[in-house]
Amino acid sequence: MPVLPTGGHPFGSAQLSRRGFIGAGIAGGLALAGCDHSQTTQTGETAMADAIAAAERARPHTGRTVTASLTPQQAQIDLGGPVVQTLAFGNTVPGPLIRASVGDEVVVAVSNRLDRATSVHWHGIALRNDMDGAEPANPNIGADQDFTYRFSVPNAGTY
Repeated sequence: MPVLPTGGHPFGSAQLSRRGFIGAGIAGGLALAGCDHSQTTQTGETAMADAIAAAERARPHTGRTVTASLTPQQAQIDLGGPVVQTLAFGNTVPGPLIRASVGDEVVVAVSNRLDRATSVHWHGIALRNDMDGAEPANPNIGADQDFTYRFSVPNAGTY
């Protein structure tokens, strides 16, 4: 427990006047304004891009690239009798199979032909946020917009 002066005030009897307070604020502001910004080497965005690139280099890489195209759109699907209007990749439900192995680079071009934003979320695959397809970590693909997912497959499994 701190020992207080006998007067009970942590700073003794000295009080800061309004003029002194304003003067201290101005002096502090001038001191901060004089800080040299030319020594700043990276912005937060550049540092993040460098960190992402380093993490991607650390993942396994086979040198093989697996490519696919997905087109989210309205579709009529025959369910073995009734025909229903739904959302699909192309005109198939489920969408196309994408087969890759650990270390393969997966490149999936998505052409959103819906009248609303959408994304592709790679359930269970441990990916960096900008390739995960889960809002709000990354924005959805806008209506009539395109986006290319590109990532190295980090682990084996069925997803």
